[in-house]
Amino acid sequence: MKIFRPLWRDGAFLVPQQFQQQARWDAHVADTVSRMALAHPWGVLRAEFDASALTLSRLNATRLIVRFADGTLIDTELADILPPVRDVSDVMQDSVEVLLALPLLSASGGNLDDGQESARPRRWRAEQVTVQELAGHERSELAVLRHALTLRLSTEENAAFLTCPVARLVRDAQGQWIVDPEFIRRCCRWRQARRWLASWASCYIACRPDADA
Repeated sequence: MKIFRPLWRDGAFLVPQQFQQQARWDAHVADTVSRMALAHPWGVLRAEFDASALTLSRLNATRLIVRFADGTLIDTELADILPPVRDVSDVMQDSVEVLLALPLLSASGGNLDDGQESARPRRWRAEQVTVQELAGHERSELAVLRHALTLRLSTEENAAFLTCPVARLVRDAQGQWIVDPEFIRRCCRWRQARRWLASWASCYIACRPDADA
């Protein structure tokens, strides 16, 4: 989609499109700068799940910080609501990847869930929140934007969603689900991958023909 940078001048009549386009331009600039340092600046910064709930076949995320491929940043500690708990009792496989999913952005609009039936999932929903005014002491109700996040499985049809793998579930010796500690997530930071890289390096060195020489 094209971005139209608003012309901010005295006397301009304000409409939602001005703020939407300005926000899109600012996000584009931030994404362009990030790509100067990283070829693919998206992935998982943090993904934590409730292990006790998983023993009951309930997939419950407790903390998620993820950057999607389109630059959308998800941070459930600061601005986003955690996705609904997902029941995985009907999954027959012994291993399955878990995806954090966000509905695709439609260029024709209609991306805000207004409570009406829709043929496609809506990307955002609105919520009324009381917010503190930082300069003074007043508190006012503000309409805030929430991303319509869900936890989906790699075995499902996900064409209508932007997805990022955040975990892999495997069954333990008792047949209960656990988060696979060996699953390598797409990492945004070098230090996140150090443990796996060190493990690979150790295995490579051990497997070399001259390792014992």
